[in-house]
Amino acid sequence: MQDDRVIKKLRAGLERRRWLGRLLKPVIYGGCGALIVLGVVGVKILNHKPDLEPWHQVDLDEEFTVDSAVTDFQGYLQLEDRLFKQLDTEIYQAGSEEGAQTVNRYQRGSRSAPEGWEFNWNRTFELVPEGGDTPRAGVLLIHGLSDSPYSLHHLGLRLQKQGAHVVGLRIPGHGTAPSGLTQVTWQDMAAAVRLAMVYLSETLGDRPLYVAGYSNGAALALQYVLTARDRQDLPQPRRLVFISPEIGVSPMARYAIWQERIGRWLGLENIYSLSHVALPFPPDDVLYGDGTGEKSPGIHLGSVALRGEKGAIQIPAAEVLRLRWNPFYSFLEDRILAHFELE
Repeated sequence: MQDDRVIKKLRAGLERRRWLGRLLKPVIYGGCGALIVLGVVGVKILNHKPDLEPWHQVDLDEEFTVDSAVTDFQGYLQLEDRLFKQLDTEIYQAGSEEGAQTVNRYQRGSRSAPEGWEFNWNRTFELVPEGGDTPRAGVLLIHGLSDSPYSLHHLGLRLQKQGAHVVGLRIPGHGTAPSGLTQVTWQDMAAAVRLAMVYLSETLGDRPLYVAGYSNGAALALQYVLTARDRQDLPQPRRLVFISPEIGVSPMARYAIWQERIGRWLGLENIYSLSHVALPFPPDDVLYGDGTGEKSPGIHLGSVALRGEKGAIQIPAAEVLRLRWNPFYSFLEDRILAHFELE
């Protein structure tokens, strides 16, 4: 009797396995078939995509990194000169023929090419007080991620008029080609900020230093201050301004009063942060403004209007039509100058 029960259990178990196998077999075969079909379709779609252009693939090895043999800011600028010559040789000269009607930034003569501007704002800029006046202070401007020094050039020009010696730093990986952003690290960015701050300190002597960071530039400014606390060779800025800071906001933000107390603990007189809607472009900006300013030497992106079919473009309409200039820019600028004691 005992043996019969064991045999029945074994037969029942085998039957269940056969039933499960019959059930899973079509599922497995169907899943494998679906993966093969998806793979074939994916390959066909990719094969119909346009070929990658030089600016997608070129490795600009003249870009600054934390391991570069550069020890000061002048060395950084010299390396940047070589970088932009390499950009011209390997991308612009290798590109298609000129065409003034295109908006391709990497095509000579296009409406987006920086060559049409009086100054290439994709590069580091330095502004000193007009008339050879002694600078009242030094200010480092740090732009955001996937951005360029252009975003803070209005602020830089205003600070210059108020007697500041201004450096608008081009963060490594930016202002050249998309491939640059695939290789840059935060350590590279932080190292460039340190070189610029040491340069301003050596140039300005005992005059005050300030830092304004936009978006990711604000995070880099904060990282610099935290690093400089523990290093005697790095100068401390007197005050900071964060414009649309790329810093996470948690429910603890209700305790923002501690922001000022932390600033005092860091040896700063104050920390002032503008909200994340603080765009650094005035209404009359020639590129992103409302069209009331001077005519742009190239493309104008400030007043885009969509016409025609809906759903015909891959970029969401909300992304294309978002506000690009700040109607309260003058207020933002005045607050920054007051905070930097440069009114």
